[in-house]
Amino acid sequence: NKERHAIKKKNIKSLVTSFSMLRESVFIVLLGLGLISFISLVSYDITDPGFSTTGTSVELNNYIGLFGAYFSSFLFSFSA
Repeated sequence: NKERHAIKKKNIKSLVTSFSMLRESVFIVLLGLGLISFISLVSYDITDPGFSTTGTSVELNNYIGLFGAYFSSFLFSFSA
């Protein structure tokens, strides 16, 4: 009976540890996505291509690149 209790306690402890690691991993991924979103919005340039424009500039001015140009254009299209 004591062995069962020890095994259950060990399983619960490992479950809590794995949940904590999952929570930290999700936090790191969301923080990274938030940082990428912030940088793409801050470096938004009207001359970059996007969903509402083809762009007039030869090179991209968004720091995230083409994805950042389209992403920020998409988000700014809702604010207008």
